[in-house]
Amino acid sequence: MTKPKVKSKAMPVKDSAKRPYASALRDEQALATRRRIREAAERLFLADGYVATSMSAIAAAAGVSRPTVFNAFGSKVALLKAVADVRLAGDDAPVDLLSRPDGRRITTATDPHELLAVQAWFAAEVMERVAPVIEVVAAAAATDPEANELLASMNEGRLFGMGAAVDRLVELDALRPDLDAMEAKEAVWLLGGLEPWLLAKRRGWSRNRYEQWFLTCAISLILPP
Repeated sequence: MTKPKVKSKAMPVKDSAKRPYASALRDEQALATRRRIREAAERLFLADGYVATSMSAIAAAAGVSRPTVFNAFGSKVALLKAVADVRLAGDDAPVDLLSRPDGRRITTATDPHELLAVQAWFAAEVMERVAPVIEVVAAAAATDPEANELLASMNEGRLFGMGAAVDRLVELDALRPDLDAMEAKEAVWLLGGLEPWLLAKRRGWSRNRYEQWFLTCAISLILPP
């Protein structure tokens, strides 16, 4: 007798091909939510200040729940840092300033005067974006310990970032011989700080005039005569 044919059971189609797409979609949605929260926080911080802005107000402005804000950023000061970081970089791509094209122009420059000209332009470019947020952080730092820590961290980060120009001058053996690297970094850091920028704006200086002042001072302070 011939054996009866056994119908094979259809194997279920695996959805592994769909999983990467679903994961990418979730990541994209999470990023969009973070951006919406961060942008809402930025508007409120700039309008009302850090202390007066609550997480509930940020959630309402972003159209999300309060727990969603905490899940996305962890704390209000972390959210303020995220706002400052994006203002500093110009976008939320996970690439530090010195690794971006403008930063690379500083770290790979071969002419000291051209290097400082790029640094002067870069200082104005960054400060134009981030100065309003630094003002918010500085105001909050007067009464909020976490904001004070954030301000200190931002100042140290700026010293490191602007110090890259000095590091490159040292590599080029172009630093004034009577000046050590840290003194030179602190000089550039002071020139590119919030207070000189705000004073220049209050006096009605154009951005180009600020850049030229920065460049003239930097050349005089850290390059050989």
